[in-house]
Amino acid sequence: NMITNELVYEKASHTLGMIISLVGERMHFFSKIRTAYLSLMIQGLSIAVSFLVWLFIRFQEDHLRGLLKYLESNEMAADISLSGEKVWLILLIVVPGLLLIQIIMMIITSLLKNSEEVATFQNIYYILLVIIYYVFILKNQTDISAGSFRSLLSYVPVRSMLIMPIRLLNST
Repeated sequence: NMITNELVYEKASHTLGMIISLVGERMHFFSKIRTAYLSLMIQGLSIAVSFLVWLFIRFQEDHLRGLLKYLESNEMAADISLSGEKVWLILLIVVPGLLLIQIIMMIITSLLKNSEEVATFQNIYYILLVIIYYVFILKNQTDISAGSFRSLLSYVPVRSMLIMPIRLLNST
């Protein structure tokens, strides 16, 4: 959203042509992607810091006994096997999927003329992504990763961001 709104503003204020003539199309494109990922990393860092602060507070209160007891009693956590390799593989699948969505959004919204058209397109696009997400959430996790057609869908870009991490967590 941030990138597309910047592109629309640059087009509306007629500064896009000047920026591209100074730095080039390729540099402008990659700088927009880097800006979005830098913003994402800053948000992730703030989440990680707040998680660590609350984990420290929890450790000071009961040495994590309540949290560990909850995790042991949780049925969903019993089926999940998570190793360091799986975490890296999930990140290796999710991050390029996000990059693909970002590039698609940038290319299509760069063709639009005003912010109303961009907002309409973004809303439709995100609604479709949310529908896909909730269809997978409403189904049982093992149902998602079972079957040859679903296994094939786990290799299709954008859908792989949803299906492949579940298959990795369930070791299927």
